[in-house]
Amino acid sequence: MTLADKWSDPAIVVGVVAMVVSGALALAAIVVARRAAFPKRRLTYQLPKPARILAGASGVSPGRLVVMHEGSVLDDPYVAEVVVANAGRRDIPSSSFDGGNPMFLDLGVPIIEILDTTRLGPTHALLTATVSGSTLVVPAALIPTRHVTRFTVLVDGEPSLTVRAALADVDVRCLPAEGERPIWRRTEAIFFFVAILLAVIAPWLAGGAGIVALCVAS
Repeated sequence: MTLADKWSDPAIVVGVVAMVVSGALALAAIVVARRAAFPKRRLTYQLPKPARILAGASGVSPGRLVVMHEGSVLDDPYVAEVVVANAGRRDIPSSSFDGGNPMFLDLGVPIIEILDTTRLGPTHALLTATVSGSTLVVPAALIPTRHVTRFTVLVDGEPSLTVRAALADVDVRCLPAEGERPIWRRTEAIFFFVAILLAVIAPWLAGGAGIVALCVAS
């Protein structure tokens, strides 16, 4: 029997397909089991679209409305929100901060004042921040899983966020401003969809291979 004759045999083709799918399913199961056994620490940060307080390039509206802070006029004030979250499946201990050094959230423009700090999720440990020029300085602290901290700040100028964080064994990722799912989330969703699909069709293919083989044998 030639190679072409072998591949023309339906039983062989279906058997090979079933074998490939079963192997892919086994690999997916191994990856899922590994993820469950070794959950990852993941810290995300985000700068949603900031709110410009005054219109006009100079920061002064047509009505001559200005924003002042302690007697000084702000050229182009914005209210910005910096979001820091533990999106992983494990707590991030304070010991993960290399050398106990803080995390730096640099907005690139002068931070005038921290207006508010809000928190969601577990609150037995709290992130705090102080202002140093254009940077929020966040001291080393326990960040529980599913914990979210939002720093609302007044800045002078349109902000952009840069984070400097020396965290051991922590995956630090930037989230889009808004309206877009991060690439790594989309990849995970696709992976699990494929794993579920393989789990559904593998028994069907295996059963089909057996039926075809029986029909050919008879």
